[in-house]
Parts: sequence; structure tokens; C-alpha cells
Amino acid sequence: MRETPESTRTEVDEGPGLAAVPRRELELLAASMRSPRRRAVLATLRTAGGLPLTELATRVAARERGVEPAEVSDDRHESVLISLHHTHVPKLAEAGAVDRAGRSESAVVRPTTSVSDGDWTEAVEAAVREEGAGEAVTALLADPRRAHVAELLGEADGPLALDDVATAVAEAEHEGPPGPSERAVTSTAVSLHHSHLPKLADVGVVEYDADERTVSPGTLPDARLAALDVAAADRHEVAASALRDGAD
Repeated sequence: MRETPESTRTEVDEGPGLAAVPRRELELLAASMRSPRRRAVLATLRTAGGLPLTELATRVAARERGVEPAEVSDDRHESVLISLHHTHVPKLAEAGAVDRAGRSESAVVRPTTSVSDGDWTEAVEAAVREEGAGEAVTALLADPRRAHVAELLGEADGPLALDDVATAVAEAEHEGPPGPSERAVTSTAVSLHHSHLPKLADVGVVEYDADERTVSPGTLPDARLAALDVAAADRHEVAASALRDGAD
């Protein structure tokens, strides 16, 4: 078993919920949301500050199994350490979520200022513990168009016509004059109809009547739909790449 001093053991509360996550940090959220291990890394670093990679691996392994760090076996520690060293820490560093002082397994990994000063890592963990919430938020973050749809529905009094949604989304993507072309609006409507709305409907974020071509808010409880406030912002392409590649 791995020995860890009692003073290094930490607990993380559930945080304030996704509604409190600053939009400017959505790119970091996107980079971590897909992978439970990356969420564990960020939550651990936010509480502990900088840690040598080997110690970070111990804490992440303990967090994932719900045990004390001293209870993590050598084999489990080694497995987590390898994945952090070669995959998860490099991805988080690329997305700007962590700084790493060197490439060795003893290098210290630190959270960036935006992670250290924000509560969003705890908010993410709290959200994904709700049944179905993690899948819904991941679906929202997978493409900016889905986030725009969610934001529109959050402000609507009833069902929205697909053509109206497509126009609003296209306008959001083409800021300033002269606005989106008719071709752009049509292309947006096609992508919503065939891809984004069915996916959002599958996870309960929207209800989509393909025959009537209308979109309504889905069946997720309001607490989970707080994620819509977060998902409405744009994020950098590197974060989108991290999201797509976020297999544990």
C-alpha cells in the first residue's frame, strides 16, 4: 500500500452548481468534462495546489475509488500514473488548465489561475453525479450549435419552429452585418434537423418533433438545465479537441 501523510488528505464539497461557472472558463470545462479522470485531476489540484505527478496519481486513484490515498495499491497507482503522464496531464496543459514543470514523473503539476480561483471543478463533479446530467452536459458541450439551441429554449415561452431556431443560431455564428446568408441558414437547419436536435433529444435536453419541425425544452429537471447557462459560450478549438479525445 502507498503511504500518504494524514495532512495531505482532502475532501471536496459539491460546490455551487453549474449555474455559477464563469462563461470565460468554458474551454476548460469542455476539456475536462468528457473524462472522469481529468475531472478528478482538476478537482484535486484545486484543493491541493501543485503536486508532483506521482503524488497526484495517488490522490486521483484514491478519489476514483472512494478510498484514502494510503489504501491505493502500487499497481493501481502505476496504472493511473501512466495515464496521467502520457494522456491526461498533457491534454489539460494543452487546454490551459494546468501547468507542468517538466516532463518527468516527478514534475510538479499546478492548476492555472482560472482553475485555482474558480469553483467550477466542484460544480462539474456535482452535476455529473446527478443521473443523466453528465451525458446531457457532454452533449451540449460537443458543439456550439447545441449550446445556442439550449440558450434559445431557455428564453422561450413555448415550442420554437426549426426555421426560427436555425436563423437565430446562424445569426449568432455570423455576428455583425450583413448577417448570415440564406444558404447559411438552410445549412444550419439541415445540421440541426439531422444531427444536433436528435442528439439533444436523446439525452433529454430538448423534445424535437421532426414532422412538425418544432423544438421544445426537454424533460431534464430544472437543476440540470442550469448547464444551459454554461453551455451557451464559445470555446477554443483545442478544448473541443480535448473533449472529443477525452476517453478515460
